[in-house]
Amino acid sequence: MLLWCLIGLSHVHLVLSAAIPLSASTGQGEVGWRRVSESPLVLVHEKFFSKEECEELMQIALESGRMQEALVYSGHRKDAFQRDDQVRSNSHMYVEREDELKSSLLQRVIARMHHAAKIPERLGEKLQIARYQEGERYEMHHDSGPEVGRARPATLLVYLNDVEKGGETVFPLTREVLLQCRPIHHQGDQVRYGVDHCCHVQPPELLTIQARQGRAVLFFNHLDGKKDARAVHASCPVLAGQKWVAQRWFQFEKTDL
Repeated sequence: MLLWCLIGLSHVHLVLSAAIPLSASTGQGEVGWRRVSESPLVLVHEKFFSKEECEELMQIALESGRMQEALVYSGHRKDAFQRDDQVRSNSHMYVEREDELKSSLLQRVIARMHHAAKIPERLGEKLQIARYQEGERYEMHHDSGPEVGRARPATLLVYLNDVEKGGETVFPLTREVLLQCRPIHHQGDQVRYGVDHCCHVQPPELLTIQARQGRAVLFFNHLDGKKDARAVHASCPVLAGQKWVAQRWFQFEKTDL
């Protein structure tokens, strides 16, 4: 079911549930993709990975022995990536080249991700497999720019399981909503972290994509050669169960920030 609440062309509250109908095409020639936002440009595919592929990817992560706390970019030359629970509190692992060489599944899904984004495989970062347990979230952030130490034209993530409650990916579509969702939100004498507040209140003009097994989200951090400031997004706290995600960031040929 696709729920729209429209108040003028610029006032949109969009929620994607488990039963969003497939579009014949995005207009870009790729069957199965549905465009759900123009700015930021966000596309969704309901069955991008099969159930078996999702389960095998989760198993690869668990058996790797490399699951570790996720880090965020600090901007410092030494130890540029550090743990910061106030920004991001999940765990993850990265798929190495030797993992890919041993797994036809990894080769297949990575090639599929690049085909969807229309970006050569040489311009992809390592595939990340992330796990969010109850209460874990990732505050509002942009995937490209000096603030993350990376220049990335696009991001493609795929949910590997159904999340019982919470764990949505959200994009604020206006500056007003972004302010409500910013990393620290003051409410009376209390200080609440923005994404927790934002996901609970569900303000108008918030693009909300629920985590469903096999569903992919492709969004573009740059448009027409320029960084799209609207591509900021966050992962809502998981309220029940776990959330598993496979994510691929794409690079520019030249990575000047």
